[in-house]
Amino acid sequence: MARLLAVDWDRKEIRLVVGFIRRKELHIERVEAVYLQPDEDVSSALHDAVEMIRAGKAFTLLGVNRSQVELLQMQVPVVSDNELPLMVANQAMRDSSTITEESTLDFITTGTTDEGALNVTAAAISSAGQTEVINTAEAAGIHPSKIQLRPYAAARLFALTSGIDEPCLLINMLSDSFDLTVVENRKVKISRTIQLPDETSAVELHQKILAEIHRTLMLITQEQIAAESVKHIYVFGGEEHLDLFLRVQEEFQIECGAYEVFESVGASKVTISTDPGRYASLVGMMLQHSKGETVDFDFANPRKAPPPPNRNRQKILIAAGVVALVAAGWMYLDDQLADITDKVAALTVERSNKKELAEKAITPARQLKALKDWEARNINWLDELRDISVQLPPSKDAMIQRMSLSLAPEGRGAAGQISFQGFVRDSSIVYELEQSLSDKHHRIRIPRVKERVGDFYGSHYDATLGVNKREPVEYLEQPKTDQAEVPETATKSTSGREKTGN
Repeated sequence: MARLLAVDWDRKEIRLVVGFIRRKELHIERVEAVYLQPDEDVSSALHDAVEMIRAGKAFTLLGVNRSQVELLQMQVPVVSDNELPLMVANQAMRDSSTITEESTLDFITTGTTDEGALNVTAAAISSAGQTEVINTAEAAGIHPSKIQLRPYAAARLFALTSGIDEPCLLINMLSDSFDLTVVENRKVKISRTIQLPDETSAVELHQKILAEIHRTLMLITQEQIAAESVKHIYVFGGEEHLDLFLRVQEEFQIECGAYEVFESVGASKVTISTDPGRYASLVGMMLQHSKGETVDFDFANPRKAPPPPNRNRQKILIAAGVVALVAAGWMYLDDQLADITDKVAALTVERSNKKELAEKAITPARQLKALKDWEARNINWLDELRDISVQLPPSKDAMIQRMSLSLAPEGRGAAGQISFQGFVRDSSIVYELEQSLSDKHHRIRIPRVKERVGDFYGSHYDATLGVNKREPVEYLEQPKTDQAEVPETATKSTSGREKTGN
């Protein structure tokens, strides 16, 4: 009987679920939550909890928050399974300045494009972030065998137990945040996590959830899913969210109800003191493991290219053969061995020379290709910036703090990309920002909005604007003044890519 421990934590609490597998069936044994005081050491509190439930030797599954991980959507050519990990890693480092060779990266393929390229979703956690998570766990006396992404684990619970294939929106409410995940055909299409202020009333929470549901339903059109095709919204938990169900149904005219976490795995008798929906990802991780399913993202065991063949073993076998031949006829083999040695040396020199020439040719070829790509996708950045400044909300509502301009990577659809960060007076301004900048020439994504307390600008946002190449006549008409008016919105831009972090 294999005993399992699933655990995750945030800044307010630690959550633990203990169970076991019997005849390939998952059985939930115990559920615990440990509330954290401000500045309390997580590893000490986790150690005490693990000792209390006697789970130090259990097979451990660890969940990490969406805020600790960067998700990327990309298209790559169809290659062999051995070549794909390296290709995805190289593409991820080109697309994101925060992903480096030291980052831990895992990925899944989600289908193919009309042109035959692979659709890939990659997830990366920084070396420092993973080290912190592992050190916290090991200081508490546990050693995680799998490290999974929390929203995807909760979505797998729904996929494995609901039998529903049509598009659905899942809501998972935790102590300091909530996850919004769109699934279709039992696969994640969109995953968003919204952080909450330290103190949030029930009314404020419901208003925030409604606003983010609206934004999520707008975003799903980018995944070729019609917003009206989402007929059900499920909230992990029970009837404790009844007020939210009614608000959602009234606001969106979409059926909304509870998705019982423990009942879905036949553990309805488990005693839970508070909202059971917070354990959805933990139960999902345990259910996946019990069924032997491949994990979407596992930062403890990421997909990697296979190691190169063992050349030493080959050399030993060759040497053993040579020794046997020498024993049979030394005089004959001495001449043959000398000849072979000369040929090997000559081939080694030739290979070294060709490799050096090939490496020298790579850089000019890449530079030439980059110049051709730039010329083919050249964008009038000054006109783009002028158009954007005209369309932005006034400075009393929105401010841009940082901006970077770059050509978009091949296969991303847009010719250029403008990444910017800033502040808005209210999170509702984000919707206005999306509406004003979305047209046939631009495609905006605002994956993250964070509330700020005690400031005129109440929210901070990150945005990426895809820019299509267009003719000069397609830009907004120049103002008929001697000097263009300086836009009110404060900006700070840099050319090229700028490391801005998540």
